Amino acid sequence: MIRVAFIVMLFALLTTPSIGQVVEGKLKSYVDSLKANGIETFLIYTYYSSGRPPAINPCDSEESQYLFWGSAKQAFVKKFDKCSSHEPVELTGVSPLNFYASNRLRIEKEKIEAPTKLIKAKGSRTEELSYKVSHSYFHKFSFLSQDSSAEKVISSYALYLETFDDGKPNIYYKQNQSTKAKTLVEMTRKAVKEIEEAVANNRTK
Repeated sequence: MIRVAFIVMLFALLTTPSIGQVVEGKLKSYVDSLKANGIETFLIYTYYSSGRPPAINPCDSEESQYLFWGSAKQAFVKKFDKCSSHEPVELTGVSPLNFYASNRLRIEKEKIEAPTKLIKAKGSRTEELSYKVSHSYFHKFSFLSQDSSAEKVISSYALYLETFDDGKPNIYYKQNQSTKAKTLVEMTRKAVKEIEEAVANNRTK
């Protein structure tokens, strides 16, 4: 009996798609269909955690991804998740894709500094002490165009930590807040909220 259970469990592990496989497959297929209709530039957004425990619901075992595309006059976003299908939503505000394309060189060069505080060293001297965490949430942007591609990953912890638990300020907080990357994150979060509201409304109809 134990042997049978082990074989069943092993078969389930071997036949379970790897993390991201289903969602990425759906997204790639949709991108290919848009390319066939003349669309050449895209922005893919994923918000994920490096330390997330295994999902209980199989439908939650892969992170949702959001695809942005459009033109100067119209901008769209479509959500992709493992078990559902969602219609594209036309954005009412500035498109993260257009913002990224307009500020691409600066965004790709910018560095979001790790949270850092000043501590006393010997005598009156001070030193910088930086903190990095492995189990953080990250904003991942993948830019695709006809002739190039780029990826930007931003730690939410590094971007938003203003003050440490001991009350000491993060000396790079204001600098991080003034970046184009921060503007991109906020703009994208707003757009994602817009499509999530649309998804919720469709579920209640």
